[in-house]
Amino acid sequence: MDGTLTAGGEPVGLGPYGTLLAILKLKDVSDLEFVSVKDIEKALPDNATLQHKVDCLRLLKQAKEARHRLSSVYSSESTTPSILASAITTSTSEDAKSLAGVLRLQPPDGKVWQGTSDKRPATAFLYRVAESARLAALSEMDTWRYLTAVCLQQSQARELDNYLSKNTASDATILDRLQTAELWFNNRWSITNNVDKIYIQLRDINHISFINVEALHDIIVNLQQHARYLNHEIPLTALRRAFLDGLPDWLRQPLLQVHPQATTPLHVMVDWCTSYEESSSRKLTSESVPAEHSPTMICRLNIQGRCTYGTRCRFLHTTSSSATPTPLAGFPTAPPQQAHDEVNVNVKSLLLMPIL
Repeated sequence: MDGTLTAGGEPVGLGPYGTLLAILKLKDVSDLEFVSVKDIEKALPDNATLQHKVDCLRLLKQAKEARHRLSSVYSSESTTPSILASAITTSTSEDAKSLAGVLRLQPPDGKVWQGTSDKRPATAFLYRVAESARLAALSEMDTWRYLTAVCLQQSQARELDNYLSKNTASDATILDRLQTAELWFNNRWSITNNVDKIYIQLRDINHISFINVEALHDIIVNLQQHARYLNHEIPLTALRRAFLDGLPDWLRQPLLQVHPQATTPLHVMVDWCTSYEESSSRKLTSESVPAEHSPTMICRLNIQGRCTYGTRCRFLHTTSSSATPTPLAGFPTAPPQQAHDEVNVNVKSLLLMPIL
């Protein structure tokens, strides 16, 4: 190979890189993949001109780009482009680490996009994707990976990829792809961007599915935020009505006694219900104390009607008539019938005694 020259003076099989390989004392073009700029600077003679150095750097860049260029399926003479090679992008070890971190993230609300059956508006879903990416400090590439590999179903990601291959240039940047994907997503599922569906979900809230006040509040706040993403503000009366419909009777009735006004802010109602729910939970816990841990001493103030502690009193509240007297130590008591017989015997013995 070294002895056979082309018409241009380059060795056969080395193409335009023969001179560069000779300077670096390398034998194969593939070895240029591991050459850096510093290696070229060290290999060049001291009297090398700037133009000579630039030519070598240009050849090195062309060699590396050729290594990552689209390959063919079987050989260099084939005209059929490689399907798998067309999807390859240059990556580093840092890209692999970031991809592993992206795949550990959760989609918005813990659910991937369900398409037309999803109750979330498409625009709201994209806002949630952007929020998650912003909180995780994702780069453009990682945001793209998060959208396609985590937030979308596989069939939806394939549909997006087909759309991008037809409507974007092959050299489009990741930012261009994100913007095009946003337009496609909103147009593809524009039927979900409907405020009426949000009001339907508000009306469907009921006390049957009640878990706790915090969970109910999260549902209402999410629906309110979805409407804001669609440039609509839900009236306070509608939010208040949905909150009341989602409360059970034991929580709704005392709330209306304390806050009957229709203008009461939602957060005030939520705070009051949360406090009431916690106090009710503590009361139920105290009432479910086992018998061996219940108080056994009778409250004397309660017998006299002067105890002000009520249910918080650590002594037993009962009436004096219902309390069973405790026998004194050292004086065992006999059953009622036995005591009655002993009294009769004593009376008879007194009658039979001689009078002195």
